Amino acid sequence: MMRHLILAAGALACLLHGKASAQLAACAPDVETHCKGTPPGGGRLLKCLQAHKDALTPGCKAAIGVSAGPPSAADACRGDAMKLCKSAGQDRAKVKACLVEHASQLSDGCKTAMIQSGAAGK
Repeated sequence: MMRHLILAAGALACLLHGKASAQLAACAPDVETHCKGTPPGGGRLLKCLQAHKDALTPGCKAAIGVSAGPPSAADACRGDAMKLCKSAGQDRAKVKACLVEHASQLSDGCKTAMIQSGAAGK
């Protein structure tokens, strides 16, 4: 029983080490730029990267699970546009005008994203 626990702990450590290596590979330029003097180990590099999350490259953000921020109006409203504005096609200006016209029917996420992007008042 104890042998199995030791083997499982060792396997878990190897998996975690592999994940950390992949994260560091994706974040190598960011580590060089933002965390150059931070010694590896103990989660110090990850904490440093998270402290600089707004300045990280998209690949590094994805590797360490940092959200890139709220969705854009285009992303948040995609479903609403497909449902309400099919006739607008791919014309962004027409889609935007259609969404504004159907403001009372929009999802909460779409309304919020449009307000935050300033698209609702234009």
